[in-house]
Amino acid sequence: MDALVKLVLERLEKRMTSTATFMVTECNSYDEHILLQNQLISFAGIDYGHLRELMCDTLVPWVAYLHRALAYDCEVTIHLAVPVTSLMNPSVILDWPIKFLDKFGRPIYASHQAWITTSFVRSCESQSIIVIYRGQRFTMAARDEIERLGITIIEGNEKYASR
Repeated sequence: MDALVKLVLERLEKRMTSTATFMVTECNSYDEHILLQNQLISFAGIDYGHLRELMCDTLVPWVAYLHRALAYDCEVTIHLAVPVTSLMNPSVILDWPIKFLDKFGRPIYASHQAWITTSFVRSCESQSIIVIYRGQRFTMAARDEIERLGITIIEGNEKYASR
């Protein structure tokens, strides 16, 4: 019995550090077995059409697999293949428990708050991107912190509405 427990623990430990990457433009089938072996799941090659599928929760194969990965308690990362522009909606970042990276590997953040504060900006990595809604604003201290950390601000095309 101890050998079985040891084997299970070894596999769980290995899973916690294992990553599987799917190139969405090339992959049409997704194996559920991969989710059992990998805690970190990454989707690469994501463009704005793919983001629309995600925002609308269109159950195309990659979005259905993303749902399954989340159900398996995987940490999911989306790697954009396109630059972050005003086409990026903050709601896609806020509505999904996923990490978003731009095409250069920089993290992308968003906030629900009408006024974005210094504490939020400090929670972002330096050289990252913050996508804001139209109408969202930064405090003066937050603006100073943005400049200090080299964070890029992109205003999305969605208007801010308090949640």
